[in-house]
Order: sequence, then structure tokens, then C-alpha cells
Amino acid sequence: METIKLIARGGYIHTLEYIGNNLWQFVQDLRSGNTYRIIGDYPNNIEALDPPGGPYMSVGDEIEGYTIKSIRKDGVFELVKK
Repeated sequence: METIKLIARGGYIHTLEYIGNNLWQFVQDLRSGNTYRIIGDYPNNIEALDPPGGPYMSVGDEIEGYTIKSIRKDGVFELVKK
């Protein structure tokens, strides 16, 4: 399974795991708790996701050669190659 590591403060390592069709599931480091902030007009216009320790990720940001096209309320990101 293809993953992207998201290094955060506090020694946390969150990941994005590829689930198909340009979609990636956010997986939070369990040591950081079980909450993260969703920014935007919930539930249909999510603009950003901010897990404990970061990184703050918003639509239009670039991650590992991909651009964030959208973020869903369930933590699924749509990423497209730059």
C-alpha cells in the first residue's frame, strides 16, 4: 500500500494511505489522541484538516509531489499529481 508520511511535532507521524482513484485516507498517529480540527463549512465544504502536532493541510497545498484537490469530512483527501 502506498503511503505518504506526515511528520508532526511531538514525534507524531500521521499518514495518508492510498485507497484508489486519487483518494487518500488520513490516518492519525494513535499516540496523538483521536481528534483533529476540520476547517471550513462542515460537512460539505471542508477547506483544511489540522491534526495534533500538524501539519496543517488545506486545499491547494502540495504534499510529496501532489496537490490537495479536496478534503472530505471522513478524512479522505483527493490528491492530483503536480
